Amino acid sequence: MAEFLVNNGANINQGLNEENGSNPLLEAATNNHTELVEFFLARGAVVGIHFAAFRGDIDAVEKFIKQNVQINSTRRGGTPLNLAVMGNHKEIVSLLLDNGADISLYSGGGRPLDCAIRYNHLEIAELLIERGAYINHDSGSHPLRLAICQNKIQIVELLTRKGINFNSLDSLHLAASKGYLTSPSFEKNWDSKQLSLRSLKTYCVTLFACDKTFLDY
Repeated sequence: MAEFLVNNGANINQGLNEENGSNPLLEAATNNHTELVEFFLARGAVVGIHFAAFRGDIDAVEKFIKQNVQINSTRRGGTPLNLAVMGNHKEIVSLLLDNGADISLYSGGGRPLDCAIRYNHLEIAELLIERGAYINHDSGSHPLRLAICQNKIQIVELLTRKGINFNSLDSLHLAASKGYLTSPSFEKNWDSKQLSLRSLKTYCVTLFACDKTFLDY
């Protein structure tokens, strides 16, 4: 179908330079359609910084940076930094941060740290935190809640080591439901007094953990 459309005049670079837009090449790449990516490249698709970041082409990313491209522009709901995180390209993540990529920018894919959590890229998550990613957001997605919900236990432990505040009923409820309360990282950081507090739904963390058969006391 793609070949038919291209042969009949479809613009292979549609949306390439549109803020918040997308284009066929980037869509194919982020959806793991390798053959389609190769087809578009063979037919002359223009490679942008977002595609280069996702694919791990550091030479191309460096070229775009030297050309002063908009390093925080969004395509397919994400910035080049988000896409480098998704692709698990730590060196490109560092390069982008060194050249002004916004580590806190919230786009359609969330913040860069959110992407690292969703894709379970532990080393990149740690790098982002070390480079200043804020881990105690009051609005939008919360890193700890996201990591717990998606069963990313190593990232949960990373966040606790880095000093995240999880002494809230919501976070403790989630941790209890996943059986994380006896993890050494949790035991060192949580406030046990929170276990006796009742949430707005009148459930307490202790009972919630018992109900899930994870309480170990």
